[in-house]
Amino acid sequence: MRDDEEFEKRLRDSFDRLPAPSDTLTRASRERALGAFEAVFGAVVRPSRRAKRGLAALAVALLGCGTLAGFALGRTSAPEATTPSVRASLSATGGPGFEPARGWNTAQTGDAVLPQAGSASAATVKLLDPPGSNPHLTLQQLGRSDVLIQVSIYGRADFVGSGWNTYPPRTLPLKTPGGDASANWEGGSGYRYVITGRVDGWLLEVIVSFGAQPSEATRRLADEELARLVLPSPCPAAQAISPSQVEAAGAAVGRIIPRAVDRTVRPPADYRDPAMTSRRATAKDTVPTQCAQVPRDRIVVVDVSYPALRSRPRMASRTYLVSRQQGRAVVWARTR
Repeated sequence: MRDDEEFEKRLRDSFDRLPAPSDTLTRASRERALGAFEAVFGAVVRPSRRAKRGLAALAVALLGCGTLAGFALGRTSAPEATTPSVRASLSATGGPGFEPARGWNTAQTGDAVLPQAGSASAATVKLLDPPGSNPHLTLQQLGRSDVLIQVSIYGRADFVGSGWNTYPPRTLPLKTPGGDASANWEGGSGYRYVITGRVDGWLLEVIVSFGAQPSEATRRLADEELARLVLPSPCPAAQAISPSQVEAAGAAVGRIIPRAVDRTVRPPADYRDPAMTSRRATAKDTVPTQCAQVPRDRIVVVDVSYPALRSRPRMASRTYLVSRQQGRAVVWARTR
């Protein structure tokens, strides 16, 4: 009996020396619990108040487990977003992207066939529409403090010819005040900014949508995410080209050039039956200034001519630059 009383006394003394959960400790544990919850399920999962209280209680209960609590609820080092970082240099045809950030969900199309290079989306709600598509499902979720950002890049500024001069020059980071604001537009309503421009060699369009006219804090939240926008390099990471791959470059150009009669111009332009020649680039060939570091022996020049347009020199011939990238032929510039 005395041994039992002695054991109970030691147990009480040990318990008294243990730290009781203070308010500060409880709040910290709750934050760790919610941080772990978001890291596993993504920032789009927003637990109800009741669920949050349950997680907080679980955190406090696990504190008594010492090392176990630190392992289970310690702040994770995993990215706090649904996509990996895109800070690394991207390819000439890779899509734009957003660096990870807590509270934002992102998606991107990746590689696409020029002249359209790709799209990316970022939102404070769950993304229900793929990037580059009409985001009508995602827009329906937006509350007064929510944001949806869509970014599209359309070929290099020197790739699409004369159309580039309709896009004003801009630099990153973009800001919502630099766009055209509207409360209603065809097919939608709420509030949005549309930003277009020539940025880092790309033609770019950004649509920033809100559930209602944004407060200063919400607009600042959108600008902070715009500052995380990453655009791909406009120059290819060119690989070595064998003689047999020179001719293959012509096939890549053939997939993107017009091959019909364009009746939107007067007189109509007959692009049928084009003639194409492929050759390695030489020092005399024009390469965009910002891509001067690309080795000439890794560039194929493809000249395209349209016999039916001989009397219209500006439309009768075009020159494209092609390189091998990730094992395939990539058309990355038009120089004439």
